[in-house]
Amino acid sequence: MKWKNRNLRALADIVCGNVDHFCYRSSSYITEFFEDCELDYAHDGSTRSAWIADRLEEVLALPHPGPNVPPDAFVRIIQNVLDKGEAQEDDADRSKALAALNVVLASEGGRRSTTRTP
Repeated sequence: MKWKNRNLRALADIVCGNVDHFCYRSSSYITEFFEDCELDYAHDGSTRSAWIADRLEEVLALPHPGPNVPPDAFVRIIQNVLDKGEAQEDDADRSKALAALNVVLASEGGRRSTTRTP
């Protein structure tokens, strides 16, 4: 499964917290995030968003059930980035975070996510 580079970068910005309504992640917290997604990636200290975009591309290249079905690891990334435990003060129900994520998902696939926050 291949994504446009701009959408990989946009999702990477969400994961590392460069976007409103998402938790800022420094290097060690990026590593922890991927561990929570059951992925063995350790941030190497390089530019956070570029490094994350590269890992997202690797995840999307993993085996998956069909052309429009992402790998399980990618689904875990999406679920974890919307974790209610990381809700920001102005977005307790994560609706603003979901809206921001949907902009990226819609740009890539033309469809809106109906993912509910856990």
